[in-house]
Amino acid sequence: MSTPTESRLAAAAALRDLVNVFCGHDIGEEVLNRLAHVSEGLAGEIRGHPRWDRRAMLHAALAAVDEPSDRQDSAFVHRAVAGPANPTAIPFDLRREGDSVVTSVELGPAQEGAPGRAHGGVIAAIFDDLTGVIPVMLGSMSVTGRLTIHYRSPVPVETPVEFGAWLHHRDGRKLEVHAEARHGEAVLATAEALFVTIDFSRIDTDLGRGGEGASADATT
Repeated sequence: MSTPTESRLAAAAALRDLVNVFCGHDIGEEVLNRLAHVSEGLAGEIRGHPRWDRRAMLHAALAAVDEPSDRQDSAFVHRAVAGPANPTAIPFDLRREGDSVVTSVELGPAQEGAPGRAHGGVIAAIFDDLTGVIPVMLGSMSVTGRLTIHYRSPVPVETPVEFGAWLHHRDGRKLEVHAEARHGEAVLATAEALFVTIDFSRIDTDLGRGGEGASADATT
């Protein structure tokens, strides 16, 4: 199954909210013990259900479209960084503005590094996912070859921050994508990402293979 049910999406959203509330509040022992007991019980119950076949899910998603540019977001909702069906993700709604893709992200206590500031690794993950949308918009499946982040100012949590990405340069299979994070007029961080296009019909052989861009997640 690649397209999640409404119940799964709702459960993932509830778990994300629970984690943020947990990370942001001083909790009494009684609630903590109850939470641990309930969580352990549910985890044990869930382990009795079949595991996902992620490879089959990927193939089903790719088979559902004729071109990578037609990729349906619902087929990749389980991905790590921004998948709404993944309770550890930071889902964000993308919108296209000309040749750019933009989104507003509000991070919570679970993504906090220094007090009131987002962890730098979280910002890098958002940039990786967001810049990876540009090759898809151009009709290509790709993997990340390089990602460089420039942190200019702290990125606040519990405050909407605008992220945007666009194609800077293309050279054959290599696509250079630039991105930035803004709060109002202030540029908080910028990124330069290098993507290498791949033949998505050979995804099985490309996965796990060494070489240029091979370290990246196949859904980017």
